Amino acid sequence: MSNAEIILNELLNSGIISEGDIRNLEDMKRKNAVLLVHDQRIWQGKNDRRWFTYIHVEDGRKRVAKKTEKELIDYLYDFYEIEENTYRVGTLKELYEEWIQYKLRTSSRASSVRRMDTDYKRFYLNEPLAEKILNTPLLMLTVADIKEWAYGIIKKYDLTRKGFNNARAIISQVYKYLMEKDITDRNTALQATFPSAIFRKERKKPASTQIFYPEELSAITQVCLAKAKNRCDPAYIAIPLIFLTGMRIGECLALTESDCNRDIHTISVSKMLSVQDVRNDDGTWSKRQFQILDSLKCGSDPRDIMVTDQAFQLIDMAVEINKKRLVLSPYLFEGITESNVQLKLRRICKDLGIECRSPHKGRKTYISNLLNKGLDPDFVREQVGHKDLQTTYNSYTFSTTRKEKQLEQLEKALID
Repeated sequence: MSNAEIILNELLNSGIISEGDIRNLEDMKRKNAVLLVHDQRIWQGKNDRRWFTYIHVEDGRKRVAKKTEKELIDYLYDFYEIEENTYRVGTLKELYEEWIQYKLRTSSRASSVRRMDTDYKRFYLNEPLAEKILNTPLLMLTVADIKEWAYGIIKKYDLTRKGFNNARAIISQVYKYLMEKDITDRNTALQATFPSAIFRKERKKPASTQIFYPEELSAITQVCLAKAKNRCDPAYIAIPLIFLTGMRIGECLALTESDCNRDIHTISVSKMLSVQDVRNDDGTWSKRQFQILDSLKCGSDPRDIMVTDQAFQLIDMAVEINKKRLVLSPYLFEGITESNVQLKLRRICKDLGIECRSPHKGRKTYISNLLNKGLDPDFVREQVGHKDLQTTYNSYTFSTTRKEKQLEQLEKALID
């Protein structure tokens, strides 16, 4: 007698479970086994209340009807000749490849799947604390198992709640996948709850790391204009253009001259340069490719940004450079990627003795400048394409005044 059979007999003898419970468990296991291989819908009729489905036969499909769902499941179980040892719902490790292929087929952005694949390797596949989570059949994992793993990685990696939620998303979405296949109705990963005290607190980062100060903007812009002209390279134009418009870098790199309406001082933003990730059969990812999409981040609506003449002057400069380079593409920044622009900005900052920051910090600088100078918050939100004003305030608004100047202002205010 196996260990499992010994335990089962002890549970029966002690009255913890009944023979009816065992039968129900076997019925559920049989149904799960059928659903793993049966790709047709199972439904109950409205009039005669029988249960129906289709099976594949040589000349097409054949409808099957049974009085009860159990009879239909038993029929399908025999039809597919399912072995007793084949219908165990697998472990996370066993199901991961099946799930990620499904995720790639149903996701609009492979880049998000690539990030999850990276998290899987970090928090599960290569993590000793996840051995039980990884190798126990998913339907046998308990909330306690999830919590033990969670507390371990939260402490080990000093995770914020957001960081942990990203890590938990993998196993949670695999459970969701099983629920969509009607294999289970329970997402054990989401049933585990955690107090806020165990997470590293997310404190707002200091302004000096998140925005460019006015004198830095001026110095960087001057260098960009000089290098764009001397090197005949429009990539340098993208940096001050982000400073003046608050566009995301992908939106900026997808601009064409026809997006400009000089009569009403607007630039139409409806496209973006996006990373196109491709996962290979061996689980590795191909070198990233880039493509301009007729959509914006997270499905945001197209918008018209109000701009000053300075923005149009930058666009004119990019157009002239492209003419000299004999670039025929309508895109102002043809062939230029986000990493190209980031590298140029990093080098300029280093040469000027300025702390290196990404082009995205130029977007934060734009938002902070407008709000700090009293522009209508909802106007600013619309300019940058945020759906929620709280996003604009919480993550993108910083003081653009240096600490030294703030001290002077404080002293003056207190003395006066």
